Amino acid sequence: MSDYIIHTSTPFLALDCEDSFRPLSEKEKHYAHYLSKASWMGSLIICLQTSAESPLIFSMLLKIFLIQSMKSLEQTAVNICNFSEDEVQAFFLYVCGIFSSFGNYRGFGDTKFVPDLEKEKFVRLLKATTYGELFPQEMELILSSCLESIYSLNDNNRQLGFPHNGTTTYLSKNFTPEDNEIVTEFLKKKVCMKDIFKNTYAESFFYS
Repeated sequence: MSDYIIHTSTPFLALDCEDSFRPLSEKEKHYAHYLSKASWMGSLIICLQTSAESPLIFSMLLKIFLIQSMKSLEQTAVNICNFSEDEVQAFFLYVCGIFSSFGNYRGFGDTKFVPDLEKEKFVRLLKATTYGELFPQEMELILSSCLESIYSLNDNNRQLGFPHNGTTTYLSKNFTPEDNEIVTEFLKKKVCMKDIFKNTYAESFFYS
């Protein structure tokens, strides 16, 4: 289990770009700003490319933090949900992991991470947030769609990989390593990259 949580010893560092940004011309500043903004807008597709549950988790947490501060969330966790200090930190670490990886698999190593909290406590806090209280039906729908996947550590959920032994949204469930070799060779010749689906028809199949 310890391999699939974000530990409290995980360091967090601020990325300060002020010294590099200040000497830029106005035109360069505008270019850097809008390039960064475009990158963030486009990055949302990473959730869809990570796991089926990642877009739901990401959007749920984003909605929570758009209308409630960390301080308020901490107070809710402690005063309403009886969280300990370590449990509060465990929740925030999970949130940081989701936002930094754009999903529930590590950007480095491709292994899954789950909340270091009992499932019941995790749900209790989510429902007690301002978002959860304002939109209880929406929160219930999200949790019913992804809660089991959030905590699942079955063999094929622990790491990104081919469908038979890992998690992927790039490949259809019937796609094999042998199929990958065929498609890779074709794509190298065509200089093309895309999501791959293996389609069966009668006794034959084709890739799309």
